Amino acid sequence: MLVDVASGHAASGQGWLVNVAAQWLHVTAVGVWLGGLLALLVSLRGEASDARARAVRRFSTVAGFALLVVALTGVIRAIAEIGTVDALLSTDFGRIVIAKTLLLVVLAGFGAFNRFVSVPRAVATLRWLRRVGTTEVATAALVVALTAVLVDLAPPISVGPGQAAAVAPIVTTGNDFGTSVRLRLVATPGAAGVNEFSVVATDAYFTAPPTRVTPPPSARQYSESIASKC
Repeated sequence: MLVDVASGHAASGQGWLVNVAAQWLHVTAVGVWLGGLLALLVSLRGEASDARARAVRRFSTVAGFALLVVALTGVIRAIAEIGTVDALLSTDFGRIVIAKTLLLVVLAGFGAFNRFVSVPRAVATLRWLRRVGTTEVATAALVVALTAVLVDLAPPISVGPGQAAAVAPIVTTGNDFGTSVRLRLVATPGAAGVNEFSVVATDAYFTAPPTRVTPPPSARQYSESIASKC
């Protein structure tokens, strides 16, 4: 797990040592919590007994500490990878983290139910523990799926604020062979997407006012529009 964490998002950027340690603790705690729950459910086949009840109580204590570690390290990693509340709400990465957090809260609720309801009843019956535990494992599968999606997304902190680079308008001029007609074309903002075109035609006798074309449907129609204005 440490090798996998060291090759992921946690290992990039400043403070990588702290991030790698936090991510490793996060993954390890999830493994202890959910992996232990799966093992516990497998071992609970059959009737309730004192031995099984003791095992349930021991795991419940361990799972509580594991859940605390998952929550703390998850917050640390979210702050390191997202950075701002705006990035949390406006990026796919942030929205998936929100969904993952909500599912973890649901998992914590299942764990609390088991801790305070199912575990005390484990001496007499294991029915509640099996039902809630199975639902908890199914919910955890969704959390794992969302985590897999996050691996393929760039954290907002690595992308930056996304400020658009300044683009100067495109200006071009031309004339006929005898320079009796001159054209000056300005495309604003001069970047990919919708642009506003301003054309000034000048000859030896008059100057045509600026003509704006917004936006040209196609390069062919734009050429016909320029020709008609000249």
